[in-house]
Amino acid sequence: MLPPKGVLFALGRPGGKNGPPRRARFARLLPPKGALFALGRPGGKNGPPRHVDKDPFWRPGMARLCLPVAGLFFLVLVTVGNLPGLAADMSDAFGDKRLHLAAYAFLSGLIYASVNRRPVLVSLLAITALGALDESIQSLFPYRQAELLDLLADISAAGATVISLHIGTAAFGSFRAVTKS
Repeated sequence: MLPPKGVLFALGRPGGKNGPPRRARFARLLPPKGALFALGRPGGKNGPPRHVDKDPFWRPGMARLCLPVAGLFFLVLVTVGNLPGLAADMSDAFGDKRLHLAAYAFLSGLIYASVNRRPVLVSLLAITALGALDESIQSLFPYRQAELLDLLADISAAGATVISLHIGTAAFGSFRAVTKS
């Protein structure tokens, strides 16, 4: 006995005729036609870039102002910090770790303000690199010594500054959202 005309079987259509493809059993799990996959478009065709983000990495106005100031400040910091006698006098007057905390907190604030995406991570990585560079430069001078505690002071200053700025910007953003409505 044959089923009525047009009824589908598990092994195909009656009579072996090819018709339009049947809907896959798990079709709802597949992405819609033309959607971008993690490895590209279906069939290997190239299309527009997957990650179309409107926000640039840098904050255009702030980066133009803050990054040159940060670079100049770091150059002055390294230069003044490695002058014979002056660095020791400043360390005696203010305390070595306090100077590190203040200088690198200021630098991390400038870097945080100039980055649009992931400012916490970028600021912490940049301060870690700058602190390591500063300590390696100090090790080149015979009257200076590089200390791991100085690098840890730099990183902790950056961490405290970045966390404070991140909490402050989140609170300010939620305050603005509440007052607008």
